[in-house]
Amino acid sequence: MGLKSRQITEFTPAYDESTTPYGLNQFTPSARSLSDVNSGFERTSTTSFSGSKVSIRMAKTVFVGDVGVGKTSILNRFCRDTFDDTYRATIGVDYEMERFWILNVPFNLQIWDTAGQERFKCIAASYYRGSNIIVTVFDASNLESLSTCQRWMDDAVGANTVVPIKFLVATKIDLVPQGHRDKIHQLSLRMANLLQAEYWPISSKSGENVELFFRRMAVLAFEIGLANEVKEGLTNRNAQLQRESSIVHPSQRDSINVGQRTSLQMSRCSSCKNL
Repeated sequence: MGLKSRQITEFTPAYDESTTPYGLNQFTPSARSLSDVNSGFERTSTTSFSGSKVSIRMAKTVFVGDVGVGKTSILNRFCRDTFDDTYRATIGVDYEMERFWILNVPFNLQIWDTAGQERFKCIAASYYRGSNIIVTVFDASNLESLSTCQRWMDDAVGANTVVPIKFLVATKIDLVPQGHRDKIHQLSLRMANLLQAEYWPISSKSGENVELFFRRMAVLAFEIGLANEVKEGLTNRNAQLQRESSIVHPSQRDSINVGQRTSLQMSRCSSCKNL
C-alpha cells in the first residue's frame, strides 16, 4: 500500500452502525483542532495540545484467535497487499508497524500477530499487556472457532488494566455460500454483543473490507486516545491548581501572623479586665 492510501480525512464508519458499542461516527472538534496545531509542529511522538502533552501517535493492536483462522493472512493483505493460501503457522508472535496520516497527524498502528497454537499461548499472552486494541478472529467457514472467541477475548482483555477497544472479525467469508451469510452474520453479531465488541466480516483472499477495517481501528484508537490524554491532562492540571491553592504566599502568611497577634493581645486585655 502506498502512502496515499494511508491518508484519512473522513471518519471511517462501523461495518454495522446499529450494533457497534462505539458511538463515534465523526471526528471531534478536539481532533480537528489537533490537526491544525500539528501543522505548525515538528512530527514527533508527542505534541502539545490545550496545555497538556497528548501522546496519541501510536496504538498497540493484538490479534488473537484459534490456529488457522487467518490472522496472518489479514495482515499480509493489508500490509503487503498479498494473499498466500499456503498455510504456515505463526511461531510465537509476529510484528508489523503501519503508519497512517489522520487529519494530517502521523499515527502508527503497532500490530502483534499472536500464535493460536496452545504450546505458544504463554509466549503470546505476554504480549497482551498494554494493548489499546484487541482483535479476536474466527473462521466464518468453521463455526467451532467462533465458540472459542470469548475465551480469547477474556484472556487478552484480562491482561490489561484499562479495557481496550474490542473487535470481532470473521475471516474467509468468501468461503461461505451466499445463502448462509445471513446466518453467520446473526451468530457473529450475537457473539460481538456478548463480547461488547464491534463486528467486521472480511476476506483476505479478495480483500473485501480489509482496508476499511484497519482504517476503522485507526480512527477509533486516534479519537479515544486523544480523549483519554486530554482528560488526563485536565486531571493533572486540576491537581496542580489544588496544590498551588494550598501553598500560603508570604504576604498572606504575614497577614495571618498579624491576625494571630491581634487576637492574642485582645485575649490578654480581656483577661486583665476580668482581674
